[in-house]
Amino acid sequence: LAFLNVADEIPKEWVNNGDFNSPSDAKLYHGKPAWIFVTGGAGLLVGLVRYLYTYPDNLPGIFKEIGDYHVDPKYTPLTVFISGVSLAGGASLGPEQAMGNLGGGMATYLTENLLEFKDDDYRKLVVLCGMSAALGALFPTPILGVLMIYELGNPPRTYMESIILLSFGSCISFLIYYSLMEYTYLERIDASNRLADAWDFSEWQCLTGFVFGLVSGAICLTSIIFLGVFKQVFVRLKKRFDNLGDNLGTLVCPIIGGVIVGTMSWVCPLTVGDGNMVLVPIIQYGAMKDLSTHLLLCSVFAKLFTLAVSMNCGFIGGFVFPMITVGAMCGVIAYQQYDYLPLGLCMGCFLAGVPAGICPMPFTLIGIPIYIMYFGLYQTIPIFICTITSYTVVCGSGIFKALVDRGQANNDENVNQGGKKGSMSSTISDPLIKQQQEFTISQYGGNPKYQRKP
Repeated sequence: LAFLNVADEIPKEWVNNGDFNSPSDAKLYHGKPAWIFVTGGAGLLVGLVRYLYTYPDNLPGIFKEIGDYHVDPKYTPLTVFISGVSLAGGASLGPEQAMGNLGGGMATYLTENLLEFKDDDYRKLVVLCGMSAALGALFPTPILGVLMIYELGNPPRTYMESIILLSFGSCISFLIYYSLMEYTYLERIDASNRLADAWDFSEWQCLTGFVFGLVSGAICLTSIIFLGVFKQVFVRLKKRFDNLGDNLGTLVCPIIGGVIVGTMSWVCPLTVGDGNMVLVPIIQYGAMKDLSTHLLLCSVFAKLFTLAVSMNCGFIGGFVFPMITVGAMCGVIAYQQYDYLPLGLCMGCFLAGVPAGICPMPFTLIGIPIYIMYFGLYQTIPIFICTITSYTVVCGSGIFKALVDRGQANNDENVNQGGKKGSMSSTISDPLIKQQQEFTISQYGGNPKYQRKP
């Protein structure tokens, strides 16, 4: 509750851009120059914490933690603090990384210090229950928190036993959060069912979903290009500053990244934060065509730009929520260009399809637009086709595998040259590839004690 309020409420206070109550609030150069100082200041604080506490660059992400049934509780407080500062300061990252780390870290501490299990499977389930509980208040239904754990991991014991335990944690967390706040972090968009009611399903829309999946995959590949560019930028910056002082790059890179992200938010206000603040205005004003296609296209590339900077400069957070925002922008663009298409079809496909290209949890992502927009049975079919197509384009094409192999080769070369395995040049600087490594290569960088058995 405290973390999500920090991530949600603090940005609303300093953004103060009319809460995007008017389409003019979203226009280019309608942000505020003060945003540069806010995000730059957040980068300074993140850099200081990383520098003073020697926060490691090679900690695993949420995918690896779920697969290993383990979160290092030693770094959980720092991870949550750095992520909270990052999100409160306007970094283009989501809260899912810190939430999973918080729940899993607390559960790991309990299983290692206070609880004893004769069967190690129950220890693993307790850790996954902690993660499921932390994610329960993040989505509009606790079902998605359980589903996310199941898609990214492989819970032990029987299917129904693990489902029941994970569901208890997720439901209790959701009920406590909802009873206090009366909403979840990713809230429903419109309770009047407008998007669903205005969409009459037809068979040809399945082909449209396939085309949207191809476009979503192309957008994901574009995001990988941005990440690759800024990987090299921040690796070189860190090396230059490290030559000036011991580990000085750890302090300076987040500041530079914060200034860049703040400047881009000022120029293009729709890129501010993780996107939760602007998601509803994008759909609302986009449906009325009050946002120009030019503005939305600029916002898509600017969001991918700020996401790449945020993930490489030292901020901590997830990439799912920013990519959902990119998907919303793409859905509005598709509706404006082809107004014979239902808005619900465009929004539903791109909301799930864009993040699905780089995040291996298709059913969780499909559930997000279905639950927040109240889509019916037949309306889910194009969304499903789009999501699977997007992931196939990115991963089935072999491009992602080539990048993963290259990242592993760079890491091995760094070790052979006397460098530190898991240094910034091979982990934090290339986070999406690292996340995919964590999901597809279970042995990479993990603790043998907690690795999954074949």
